[in-house]
Amino acid sequence: MTPATAERSVADVLTAARERIADLEQWVQGCAGRLADGEPLDEGWEPGAVRWCMAGAVEAEVGHSIRFWPLEEADDLGRLLTEGTGQADEAIGPWNDNHGHDEVLAAFDRAIELAEAAA
Repeated sequence: MTPATAERSVADVLTAARERIADLEQWVQGCAGRLADGEPLDEGWEPGAVRWCMAGAVEAEVGHSIRFWPLEEADDLGRLLTEGTGQADEAIGPWNDNHGHDEVLAAFDRAIELAEAAA
């Protein structure tokens, strides 16, 4: 499995992203993130974001859009999050938008367990 960044493993990135949205007030649906004034953001890594969806929280941890991740790295993170949701046929964004906060955290927990087992 490819490291998520030069210093951090995929499991580390997923754990930090989960911590980012562990508080219900820091989690969003319908966009990648939100500013403190509630303005929606297309990318979770954008400066000023204070709330995130699943993918947006991961983007905030790696500091850039998921569209710019190295392919293998994106595949690892995306695959693990998708496996965590248990819905291989549904993208992470729509899954986040159609499930509750507890389910999102549980999906992160499963993804983290899978990443740790694969390391």
